[in-house]
Amino acid sequence: MGDTIQPFARMAYEDYQERTGRRFARPIAIHNFFSTAEEAAFFEQKSQTTHEALLQYHTSIAEGGHFNYHYGVGSIPDAFLIDVAVFLEAHRDVLKARNAIQEERFDWTQCELQDEGIRYKGIAAKAVIDCSGYAAVTNPYFERLPFALNKGEYLIASIPGLSPTAIFKQGTLSIAPWPGGGFWIGSTFDWDFKDELPTREFRERSETHLHQWLRLPFKIQEHHAAIRPATVTRDAFVGMHPLHSQVGILNGMGSKGCSLAPYLGKNLADHLLAGVPLVAQMDVGRYQRALGN
Repeated sequence: MGDTIQPFARMAYEDYQERTGRRFARPIAIHNFFSTAEEAAFFEQKSQTTHEALLQYHTSIAEGGHFNYHYGVGSIPDAFLIDVAVFLEAHRDVLKARNAIQEERFDWTQCELQDEGIRYKGIAAKAVIDCSGYAAVTNPYFERLPFALNKGEYLIASIPGLSPTAIFKQGTLSIAPWPGGGFWIGSTFDWDFKDELPTREFRERSETHLHQWLRLPFKIQEHHAAIRPATVTRDAFVGMHPLHSQVGILNGMGSKGCSLAPYLGKNLADHLLAGVPLVAQMDVGRYQRALGN
């Protein structure tokens, strides 16, 4: 659904920038440095059958000689970079101005289902929607959904001399501009993890990769890890519980939240307010048998 979801997301972020007066989204190019000849050949073939503006294959890139590479570069010139922290801060300010946010940990044991909706600590509503990320696996109404949580790690580093005007990628490692002049470097997809703490293995492996790929000096400043709410089928969970129509979910977007959330959020809102059908492959109703027992 890329042809639908990506333009919608860009329009939504640009509109919200205008409404809030905050800047958190900008166009950017992604340059993918191929690790093998096979990877380069696959991308080149794909670029010839895809809209010209979406994929571009070239054998070299004028990036000041800052990278070592041998198999060419594939570029996506029309990508979009979201500063999620600024976006969330802007949205939180909007909700505060409307007196529409209560900043505390949600407790499902305090959520009472009633015939006409729900009640939570004195708040009455027609429905409650779970947008809690990977914490949804402990939601008593949706804990049977086929989540496939995975852990990702990233570094924040200074790389003097590297341009902050593009995202650079090689294999599993990406380098993206970060607020304050640094760079975000990540990330992994670890399905067999014990906790959500950063690991020495990731840092050492990433530093080795950077030394081989980058011709510029760099300095690691921070190291973080987090859990993604991914799913077995890689499709999100959107809609209302098949037995409890007062309880819904908008979740399971994995590493594609920035792209998927605007479109799927609008889809769910239109469904609740106007009966618009949900995107079939995302509709949580497809798990009626698991949730209905």
